[in-house]
Amino acid sequence: VAAAELVPFSITIQNTGNASGTIPYKVYVKWSTGEQDVIDENVVSLQAGAAQTIPEQLKFEVATETADVYLELTQTGQTSHFVLPRAQ
Repeated sequence: VAAAELVPFSITIQNTGNASGTIPYKVYVKWSTGEQDVIDENVVSLQAGAAQTIPEQLKFEVATETADVYLELTQTGQTSHFVLPRAQ
């Protein structure tokens, strides 16, 4: 990843329940430098069994940085994460 490069990625949130509902979420990053930034915080409304993909992007200020990207479902506290840049 080059310095100042925008890296696109997406997250998919699925309502695995039996009823429609709103799902609050937060996407944040923990940089290899130790800093932490929230890059998105929102609510998605989904029918039972439905899913929605949400496009995001992350700007790397330093070419050698890596970032742990977290998706947190704020209502339940569940988290999932992955690392950018992804090894080729």
